[in-house]
Amino acid sequence: MLFSNDSLIGLLAERRDLYEQMGLLDRYVAAVQESPAFGTSFGNAATMSEPIEGLEGRIADINRRIARIRGPIPDGRAFD
Repeated sequence: MLFSNDSLIGLLAERRDLYEQMGLLDRYVAAVQESPAFGTSFGNAATMSEPIEGLEGRIADINRRIARIRGPIPDGRAFD
């Protein structure tokens, strides 16, 4: 599969953004769990599993796309 350098940079940037979103969700869940009301609102943290799984799926898809890259990655001029 051929990728340009710009395509790879785009995938890596998208993956970085997804990891940042994952960190925000993790911090939110941790804050909810540390809350005194956590015992009565377990559903709040549990409902975060769906968005987290969605982010993990998107990261896994990007990792599969990157893993399919074979050979040297041409710079953007190769596609001009």
